[in-house]
Amino acid sequence: MTTKKDLLVIVADLDAENVMLSLLGRHHAFQIKEVDYKILRHTGRDSGCRGKGVPFARTFCNQYEHLLLIFDHEGSGAEKISPEDLEEELESELSKNGWEKNCSAVIVYEILMSYDTNVFQPIDGTKYL
Repeated sequence: MTTKKDLLVIVADLDAENVMLSLLGRHHAFQIKEVDYKILRHTGRDSGCRGKGVPFARTFCNQYEHLLLIFDHEGSGAEKISPEDLEEELESELSKNGWEKNCSAVIVYEILMSYDTNVFQPIDGTKYL
């Protein structure tokens, strides 16, 4: 019998992959044990993770103890569903497809703004207190 690795992370793009590499590489800073993980980038990007992430993840449930499925809300094709509802829906589907309660879906909901780094104010003129 082979031993399962700790964590499989399925991401939609290089940005998410780099964030996870950075976080998982700093286990000592979080005072946790080193995590035996693998990060896979889904070729379908955000919409691929949304629509095909569950069956894709199912193929790995006997190799890993835990799963993270991470993608952006924008571009997922499910923008009319709240990120929270989408996470809940995907976690339920993942649980039914071999991951039981050892999974989490993280839907990144962000509003990007460009900042003028000289004055730390958004370029669009919005003022923050």
